[in-house]
Amino acid sequence: MKNQISKIYNLLATDPIQAEEMALAFSQNSIEQVEKDELNWARGYALVELKRFDEARKIWTDIFDRNKNHKALHQIGYVERSEGNLEKALKCYESERDLISSEDKTAVAANLYELTFCNFLLGNEKAALVYFSEYEQIEFDEPDLIERACFFRLKGDMSDNNVEIARTAYNESIRFFLASDDEIGAQEIRNKLQSLKSAFS
Repeated sequence: MKNQISKIYNLLATDPIQAEEMALAFSQNSIEQVEKDELNWARGYALVELKRFDEARKIWTDIFDRNKNHKALHQIGYVERSEGNLEKALKCYESERDLISSEDKTAVAANLYELTFCNFLLGNEKAALVYFSEYEQIEFDEPDLIERACFFRLKGDMSDNNVEIARTAYNESIRFFLASDDEIGAQEIRNKLQSLKSAFS
């Protein structure tokens, strides 16, 4: 089972079509609902990459309706944001916040990231800054490399009117992406740095 999931996630960036087909095939052969949910969860990411948003939304809605897991609601918000439905995404993340234990710092951070990002994209600068300030204050016992990379990416995005802060944040983001062997993430930030240089050159 773990090998199947790993294969699907490894394919997401390079071949989401094959990843989706593999997840669907594996899920149809699974008996246990937990296994089906894990495979469909991976399939949902592929469907978003393929812009088949309704199918992805249904996967995570079905899971949320069964177990009220805040992580599934988080993913519904991800679908809405990816489709450009920012107000709907924001409502998902606001609802998710009520379901998260304050002791779960990783979940709190992920939620605050999205609350900040969605408000930022909507032009709600004051709300974005309030959420980001709360996000900055989280102290992790053992930081997650990808979470830290995303944190500094967001900080850079929100600091585009201050080139030095943005540049420092983007460089930190690259450092964490590379530490987690995520070259795709690192290249995305390199592109942002290049755009930053062009804008202020």
